Order: sequence, then structure tokens, then C-alpha cells
Amino acid sequence: MRRGYERLSFRLRWLMKREDGQDIVEYAFLVALIAAVATAASQSLAVVLTTELGNIATKFNSVV
Repeated sequence: MRRGYERLSFRLRWLMKREDGQDIVEYAFLVALIAAVATAASQSLAVVLTTELGNIATKFNSVV
């Protein structure tokens, strides 16, 4: 049992020293952040556009 623990411990230390996949994880976090910001911005933009288009429709209806 001790030997299995030592192998697992060695394997974990070896994986932590490697930096091969680190770039992929960083890009994934960056993409997730951009997606969250884009979603929030599009929701805010949708509210503004809906309000403005409603105002335009009201003005057109009052003229006609």
C-alpha cells in the first residue's frame, strides 16, 4: 500500500511541474470571461434597444 501511495505522490508532483496544459486552461478561462462579458453586454444592449424602439414606435403612432 505504501508503494502505491509513493507512486501516486510522485505522479502528482510530476504533473504539477509540467506546464504543457497550462496555456490551454488559461485560454479556456479567457474565453469563458469574454463569453460572460459579451452575454452581460448583449442583455444590457437589448434592454436599451427595446426601450428606444418603443419610443420610436410611440412617436410614429402619435404622428399617424
